[in-house]
Amino acid sequence: PISAALLFTDPITYSIEGRIDRNDDWELISEGPFNEVWFNGMITGPPPARNTFGEPIDSSYLEGDTTKSFGFATFENTVVYRDYRVIFPRLRRSPPIPDPQPIQYIQFIIAELELPGVLISSDPFPTLSPAHFPSDYSTFFPSDPPTTVLSSVSPTVTPSPTVTPSAPPVSPSEPPTVSPNLSPTGSPSLFPTVSRENTPVASVIGLSTSLESVGCNPNVSLPTVVDTNLRDGKISDFWCFRNSTTFPQKLILTQNTPSRVTGIRVYASTEDPSNDPVNYSIEGRVDSSSSWVEISSGDFDSAWMSDTVVPQRNTLTPNPDIDSTRTEGDTSKSFGYANFQNDEWYLDYRVSFKRNRFDNDDEEYSEFVISELELPGYQGVASVIGPSTTLTSDGCNTNLGPNRGDSFLRDGQISDFACPLDQGAFPPELVLTQGDLSRVTGIRVYANTGPLSAEFLFADPITYSIEGRLGSNDDWELISEGPFNEVWFNGMITVPPPARNTFGEPIDSSYLEGDTTKSFGFATFENTVVYRDYRVIFPRLRRSPPIPDPQPGQYIQFIIAELELPGVLISVAPSINTQQGPTSAPSVSFQPSKHPFPRVRDDGPITVQNDQPKSFDVIANDEPAYGRPMFVSEIVDPGNKGIAQ
Repeated sequence: PISAALLFTDPITYSIEGRIDRNDDWELISEGPFNEVWFNGMITGPPPARNTFGEPIDSSYLEGDTTKSFGFATFENTVVYRDYRVIFPRLRRSPPIPDPQPIQYIQFIIAELELPGVLISSDPFPTLSPAHFPSDYSTFFPSDPPTTVLSSVSPTVTPSPTVTPSAPPVSPSEPPTVSPNLSPTGSPSLFPTVSRENTPVASVIGLSTSLESVGCNPNVSLPTVVDTNLRDGKISDFWCFRNSTTFPQKLILTQNTPSRVTGIRVYASTEDPSNDPVNYSIEGRVDSSSSWVEISSGDFDSAWMSDTVVPQRNTLTPNPDIDSTRTEGDTSKSFGYANFQNDEWYLDYRVSFKRNRFDNDDEEYSEFVISELELPGYQGVASVIGPSTTLTSDGCNTNLGPNRGDSFLRDGQISDFACPLDQGAFPPELVLTQGDLSRVTGIRVYANTGPLSAEFLFADPITYSIEGRLGSNDDWELISEGPFNEVWFNGMITVPPPARNTFGEPIDSSYLEGDTTKSFGFATFENTVVYRDYRVIFPRLRRSPPIPDPQPGQYIQFIIAELELPGVLISVAPSINTQQGPTSAPSVSFQPSKHPFPRVRDDGPITVQNDQPKSFDVIANDEPAYGRPMFVSEIVDPGNKGIAQ
């Protein structure tokens, strides 16, 4: 009930610490008061309502259950931990007790504790304590920095939490010094739902993917050899006849956008099953100048591998279209598959098939035939920023009315954000800070909703500069700068001005393209470096005739209806594959130079037959990996083929 006995058991301040291992010292993550409405209940405001026993809690990463009564605090933290220690130093009192003694601290009672955050256990990004971080964060990518990054200095991981809320107030007349950035207790969200999850796809390759066949005879003129048959989304045979120079043949698939592959599928051809590949190898690279890195290799699933029950042949009729998802191939078709763990994002892939059906391991086949190749996995998000991203502007006059509210910049709908020039930085700067790590590969600005007049057309940005940093104490590093696309840039110069958008319409964009029903300018660029925060500047606005280097008197304001930064979210843990994996587990390649921390490959029990000696590696040590200690209980060598240790 709402009585002093139970109200006085509410915690109003917190302290949270983390550690990687039970032998490590606890490290402070954050401490301070809960949100103002919760903290000041019974002091300057009414007491928080009580909850009803037994009701389920429907909360999310961005906000608690708004149908319930709760206190909250949000804070900046870029460090990963396994264990947490939570303390509530102060309880609710009227009048308040700033530093309660044991006799004044009878008990606290809460209905639920939630620690919103990101699960990292399946992700290769920061998994160890700060002391174990490499100093050069860019080593998580097997490539040189992109050409558009002018700075040669790689971001460094902040060695400890960079923001710790100030101490709580000591009297009711002093408001809390920390104002968390979510809604007050029990209030609804101010923003529409904006998806900020990497996009699962049935295959990261398609007709826009370029194919180079290394080792396939280019002189075979059969019409079914057309390379688009490999990745056209339908049953259509792709043949690869071996030439005399290369074995196994290699399919090099190059594209313009990064992706993360979590499996491979080959669809049965309409031809002889003896040409089915049954063993695969897949490699990736982040750009054309980087080395190939093995992602996975091994056999396809056991049903596909069978020599006694040959998989059915696919047919061109009645429906050649393939209807698959990231987790499952088209069950109306015949295909072989393998699922594997992969946490890396690559631009290009190289696929080879080392063995055909009915061949022995040492035989070299002359051709393989498949009707489709799928590489299920993930593509990026339409924008790595969203309503939960904090915006700080420098050089914008933010006191000119609610229609210039900062939430309009990234709310997923057409709603004008205006930046009238003010004292401060010139050109004005937009600083976007958040908790997730990401890798941005483009920028989009949506046209404002004003009439087609010079006043609103001249508020369009036509050039951009975007910088990134990993921590709030790091220097900004240039990611890319330049003009937006030609049609947008030349509006009112050599082509008509871009159309205006309609206020309130939702934006339906993707990682690959903006909302084609809207008017927007865009730029794409290569970037392989991960950042947490971004700074965006628009040096030039639209003018007729153009003004190459505007002075403050010529730069009145910019107005855009939405800012999107398409890219890849790195901190979000990948989903688990639900389709059953192959019986012969693929061997996933872990690169020590890229992952200088413990990794475990758990293949389950390993049996060595007397007549089939095998070798294997145990990649682990006695430290926890992903929070799980790893133990080797016994190694048995029944065939006396070697020495077991």
